[in-house]
Amino acid sequence: MKVRRMLAAAIHRDSTPTTPPAIHCGRRRASEAMLGGGPSAQHTLDVSAAQRSGTPSRTLLRSSDLPLRCAAGRWNVLRASFVVVAILFMAQAAPSAFAQRNRDDADVDTPTLVVEATAGWEGTVDRMMPVPVSFLLSNFSNTVIEGRLVLRDPWNGTEADLGEIYLSEGATRSFSSVQGLEDWSSCLAEFRSGNRVLWRRELPLTTGLEFDTSKNFALVINDSSRKPSFPELPAEVERRVLSSQEIAAESGRPVQYLQAKSWQIPVHHAPLTAVQAMIFPEDTPLQDINQGQWRAIAEWVCMGGAVFAHEDSNDVIQQLTNSTPLSAEPILQQKHFAVRRMGLGSIHQYTGQLFRDDGAATRQQIADTIARLSRNHITTLVASGHTTSYRRDQGRAVRNRFLVVGFFCLYTLFSGLVVLAMFRQPRRRIAAYTIGIVVVASVAAGSLGGMLRMSSGDVNVFSVTQAGAGGVVQMAKLTAESAGGRNTKMAITGNRPDLQFTGRVQQYHYRWSPASPGFPAFTWQPNLVRDVENTYQINVPMTPWGRRQLYATGFDPQMRPMDITIEFQPNPLAVELPKTEMPIPVGTIEVTIVNHLPFRVSDCTLVLGFARPAPSEEASVQETNSYQVDRFGNLIQQSQAGSPVPFEFYHTLPIANLEAGAEYRHSSAASFRLYQNDRSRISTWYAGQMTLPAVSREGNLEARLVGRIDTSQSLNVDETRSDFVPRDELHVFVQEVPSEDLPDSLKAQL
Repeated sequence: MKVRRMLAAAIHRDSTPTTPPAIHCGRRRASEAMLGGGPSAQHTLDVSAAQRSGTPSRTLLRSSDLPLRCAAGRWNVLRASFVVVAILFMAQAAPSAFAQRNRDDADVDTPTLVVEATAGWEGTVDRMMPVPVSFLLSNFSNTVIEGRLVLRDPWNGTEADLGEIYLSEGATRSFSSVQGLEDWSSCLAEFRSGNRVLWRRELPLTTGLEFDTSKNFALVINDSSRKPSFPELPAEVERRVLSSQEIAAESGRPVQYLQAKSWQIPVHHAPLTAVQAMIFPEDTPLQDINQGQWRAIAEWVCMGGAVFAHEDSNDVIQQLTNSTPLSAEPILQQKHFAVRRMGLGSIHQYTGQLFRDDGAATRQQIADTIARLSRNHITTLVASGHTTSYRRDQGRAVRNRFLVVGFFCLYTLFSGLVVLAMFRQPRRRIAAYTIGIVVVASVAAGSLGGMLRMSSGDVNVFSVTQAGAGGVVQMAKLTAESAGGRNTKMAITGNRPDLQFTGRVQQYHYRWSPASPGFPAFTWQPNLVRDVENTYQINVPMTPWGRRQLYATGFDPQMRPMDITIEFQPNPLAVELPKTEMPIPVGTIEVTIVNHLPFRVSDCTLVLGFARPAPSEEASVQETNSYQVDRFGNLIQQSQAGSPVPFEFYHTLPIANLEAGAEYRHSSAASFRLYQNDRSRISTWYAGQMTLPAVSREGNLEARLVGRIDTSQSLNVDETRSDFVPRDELHVFVQEVPSEDLPDSLKAQL
């Protein structure tokens, strides 16, 4: 019962309405006002009535809240006004901004100035390679036009000044440049005269047409509106060519012909390495080709290019032979052409007419020859090799890096930890110690900075010297590493040297982003020391301790290549066997080598290789959707279901050393082994390695002699004019035996 009474009392107490303190105060004040009288009584009654009716009274608001609420209201008004003004400003500025952009990108013409401009050839542009940019400017006015040609990327603000152009009255001038546009989104070409833009056009860069590695490209120099109709490979042959497959069919690769006018020929050989052949029709106007263009064509031929010219075009032959850095051999008649070897390439003279209907046979012969040309050249060899650091001592870049790190560590030790340990010392001693540390550190930092600025960096040199007709061609890949300086320079010496800066070092190339088939992208730099003979110097922009890459080329006509003779004696028992049961040649290979070079070639290896199509029952192919896995586990793109993977066979003959003037003879049984992995084509030395390219096509026999030379014979780093000192070097010698010089008895068993 007692508990029930306590619960009832609690419930009654909770249900009893309580009067707010303000109401109690109001009641007390009301009673006081009623007793004492006065105007406050009426006010108190109003408050009490308001409390009873539930309506909030304004007299209950504290006076201190009013300024805060007023300030918040004013801030909201200001913020809303700011947003409205910003929206109005953006709405008014956006049309003008778009109009300004459209006005900057719009085409501009001048009535008396006609400009033709192209990037690449016939819409084929590969930004991963050096892009040729050509201009043809004509002045039809009675005044002189002077200005500058500029390339501009409107998206990232990049500009490239091509140089100053001077056009007299009624003059026409061609201009060509080589640009590295791999980071450009679009390209606008402008001709500026002071602050005025006299001409502007957009040069397409993203055309979808690039230099596909599954095709061979031929550049047709044609200034007329007519185009010779060259035949193409059959469709079934073209389907067999895989974009990721290095080996072409026996009939060759599909050929794509690019039309180019004479003023579109670049003045440097690097862009031409993307094409395998150049065709000069019988009516090509040669007067429009300047000496710089002839020099670029001649150097490209010496590096492995093929030129096709009419037999009556004596001017073409004369210009090439006069501009070549290597001498051309006498004419050699081969099937339908008169061939003159020049360096690693050749000049083919045809007899028919390309533009006439009766020239179909000549066009077919040219097409068949270009389809069988190899895509491998000296640039392929240089791109596949690298150096390996074999020294125990550190280079200048690593040494200076350790000096800087050690300096900061010592400064942190003496200015931090030592000062903390001196907390019991007098103030004067601590102050004197701190001042001494700061003075010593400042002097040491200044001395270290001066040493870093003046110290030379390191450069690793990997070069390939390839012997050909009339001399040797040397190409080098230089990897420069800064030792703390920036805005450096590099110079090389040699016969007709050329040095170009290609940018950052690319160490890895993935399957979906392979290396470019030719030169890497670069912007051509002129020689800074033109008055110095056989020396080429350029600027090398670099950050402290950065790594940059350069490519150098040179030619030496004084060196005579080796005489390599290969003979094959087939096994009489193997000849009687059916060809289907004889997958590889059987017999004896006799090799004779005479070294006419003035230097020794060490660790030599003679590699003979061929490829043949694999029967379907031998090719272990697993088809998965549109891809296939070959017997090596490589995933390659499949263009036709069931297309077999070619089999590669290599015969390797190790040769120790070939001294200068020495003669080497060797006879052994043919031992062609099936290609298993890249180790079959990798040549390794203590200073680095290089990978030989695969056989160019099926049914073709190829032979190469590979070795190492101690020092570079043509290209060398000029240390007096360079901010870099050579450190790790690897110089490789390569000589390829022409296919027509290989024994027919061995070719018959392929």
